Amino acid sequence: MNGKYVVEVSALLLLVIISLSAPSCTGGLVGAPCDDGYSACINGCFDFMEDSGNCGDCGVVCASGETCQDGVCRYCPPGTEECGGECVDLTSSIEHCGQCFGECELYQICESGQCSGCPSGTELCGGECVDTSTNDVHCGQCDNQCDEGSSCQDGACVTYCDPPLVQCGDECVSTQSNTHHCGECDNECDIDELCVAGKCEIDCGGGLVECGGECVDLLTDNENCGGCDIECGDTEICEAGSCIADCGILDWCDTACVDLASDNDHCGSCNSPCSTGWFCVAGTCSLDCPSPFVACGSVCVDLETSPFNCGWCGNACATGICIDGACKAQSAGHLVAIGHDLTVDHVILRRLVGNAVFMAHNNPVEVLAYVEYADTSPGGQMDAVDSALNLEAAATGQSWNKTVAADAQNVVDDILMYDVLLVYRQGIATDIELDATGVQWFSPLRNFLSVGGIIVFTDGPGSNLGTWQIFNSADLFDCAAITDVTGSTADVVEPGDAVAQGLSTSYLSATNSVFFSTSESLVVTEDSATGNPLVIHKVFIP
Repeated sequence: MNGKYVVEVSALLLLVIISLSAPSCTGGLVGAPCDDGYSACINGCFDFMEDSGNCGDCGVVCASGETCQDGVCRYCPPGTEECGGECVDLTSSIEHCGQCFGECELYQICESGQCSGCPSGTELCGGECVDTSTNDVHCGQCDNQCDEGSSCQDGACVTYCDPPLVQCGDECVSTQSNTHHCGECDNECDIDELCVAGKCEIDCGGGLVECGGECVDLLTDNENCGGCDIECGDTEICEAGSCIADCGILDWCDTACVDLASDNDHCGSCNSPCSTGWFCVAGTCSLDCPSPFVACGSVCVDLETSPFNCGWCGNACATGICIDGACKAQSAGHLVAIGHDLTVDHVILRRLVGNAVFMAHNNPVEVLAYVEYADTSPGGQMDAVDSALNLEAAATGQSWNKTVAADAQNVVDDILMYDVLLVYRQGIATDIELDATGVQWFSPLRNFLSVGGIIVFTDGPGSNLGTWQIFNSADLFDCAAITDVTGSTADVVEPGDAVAQGLSTSYLSATNSVFFSTSESLVVTEDSATGNPLVIHKVFIP
């Protein structure tokens, strides 16, 4: 046989043997080579970087809810990716813009995965991105600082007036009673007229009298009680022209605060005593104590809720709070004010509200959600907040149960049965309705905070002056106004606070974001341009 022919045949046989002995596949077909980026396993070819059934190596299966990322099983909610051990939104994260660790430069923001300069509506002043329409230091233009007592509004410095006062020229006035600005600025009443409810009148009328140029009701005015310039004390109210103790949820009868629902001498109304041997129950005299009430001496009480007869007659709770027949212990309470209404989904905003609500240690967290004047339409602000909490609960392994409080009285009646009071932005309320709600909640909220309750409310621009008015009237949150800062940069100034856990050092204030004009000091995040607080966390020590 020709030697050359033998050599060629031998070489061909060797190639066949090698090809048969090497494991290979294409698209999962054993026997053919794997495509680039795929590795051979006994049952096919797989991408070890992304395949959840063969993550990093053959047969390594990711757990339910995990995905294979760069050959490692990790869990992150939809729309986020794992970067350095945390789940981030690459479309908006300043530290991870477009890709992990793709950090934007100072004063840049991340929009749609791209780093860009100052946000829309702002400009660079002294190395900062500021909104010159609202910035007190750069009002209308860089370095145009407003004087003390004025603020920047629409790019001009104007005197700041606490509601309900309004600015007329250089003054803050009440257009309801000011004779020079009656009903509106520069509407001056005649020399013999007074300004009554925003209208020039010959006299006060309606039982009102003139005191210092204003029409007041001497029967109810705390600063002119029973006569001009007779002022009631801080813990008093004016009733029937006399300064009496502020009884809160109780009523004043002659010389003391009484419970008209159970007081045998004042049953249903002052000086309406029940007959001997009868009991006052829910404001009505009754011969017997109906269930669930029982007789403790001469009074019918509910042993499940009575702070003076908790569980049994005569067992008074030191805290004044009885729930399910047991005295509730005192502990620190929390109030978190969030200047974002969360109508735009953002991972940082979700974490803020999630951290606030899930400070409660129970699982599930029982939440009483106040909706009376909120946007409850499908996809509205209530749904946005609930969606944020659901996503955070899934990401952290926690859960929550929501009970709706349709009106303010529901909160008064039921708040002590819950861990958290969640107040959505009350955008359709009038300022008068918000103030009235705060007054109604004055005592119940204090009891709730004294036993470790958590109050969380969101705020944003709207037809009223702000949801904050509820808690201002309840004397729990000192605030004068809110200012829209949508699109500006926010800085985390208290990274160690429970509400700030897991936040980046700065983030973009999404649509309907506001800062609070307040003296409150426990600031979690602030507007980088003005230094005003966006998120505040108050702790109440009983």
